[in-house]
Amino acid sequence: MDTKSFFEKSKKQLNILNKKGWLANISSYNNEYICPLCLNKFTAEQMDELSQEDAPQDKLGGKRIALTCKKCNNTCGSSMDCYLINRIENYENSIFIPGTKRDVKVKVADKTFNGQLEVCSDGRMIMTNSFKQNNPTLLSEYMKQLAEDMALSIENKNKKVDDTRLSVALLKNAYIILFAKFGYTFLIDELYDTIREQIEKPDSEVVPKLWKITRERMIPDGVYLMSDCDGFLVSYTIKKNIEYYVLVAIPFPTISFDEIVAYLTTIGPNKSMRLKEVTNRDYWQDESAVELLRKEIFLEKGE
Repeated sequence: MDTKSFFEKSKKQLNILNKKGWLANISSYNNEYICPLCLNKFTAEQMDELSQEDAPQDKLGGKRIALTCKKCNNTCGSSMDCYLINRIENYENSIFIPGTKRDVKVKVADKTFNGQLEVCSDGRMIMTNSFKQNNPTLLSEYMKQLAEDMALSIENKNKKVDDTRLSVALLKNAYIILFAKFGYTFLIDELYDTIREQIEKPDSEVVPKLWKITRERMIPDGVYLMSDCDGFLVSYTIKKNIEYYVLVAIPFPTISFDEIVAYLTTIGPNKSMRLKEVTNRDYWQDESAVELLRKEIFLEKGE
């Protein structure tokens, strides 16, 4: 994506919304870019303070689809994104996927050494130990004790995981995907301040769990309207070595998070979720598309 082009199309949409009086909670808008996460404004001269945002994370197969300020981008990377990536890596290391390598701890007799375990495509596993990662003298001494069919204790070096923070990373991905498709059209509404607060405070539980992750693809990636509830369902794929499919429910501005949670609890074997695809229009620069979308999600009743 091109930063300047994204800046310009965002500015055009914001001017459409401002002309219609739909930027009531943004004071004195004057052709700036608004970070979708913190809602801070940036002029064209401050464009170098913006950063291209991946959703999902680039290490999980995502692409750059939006702009956020560098502060938000960097904070999200260290406060939540890394824990989602770590969770995927820890899981995949535990199931010995052919063609992968991972750092491990190897116990030989009464000593533990750092090593690397490679899982070959034919099912063989190859262990290597580096003198740089261990005491060379001690490693050499203990390697001499190895014998054929000798049992070794191997432990994966799992990375740190925080389930609350990785949950927020999944929510943030869906929010950015919505923003990339619709821009500020409705996300500027104060209801979404709650989502922005959750992203700002990833160690707190501001928003209830609205996502599901599975190894079975249920629907193609994209943004859907939930027919029986006022909300969106965002579907996206994350991948390290294998694919995982994520579904995230995001309410319209007209209903609460409690209401959408209550609806989601009714979905099960005896009741499926009815969905319809969002009409493919230019919601960034087509004024009529912006108006129709706002009417569809009931922001502009009677218009």
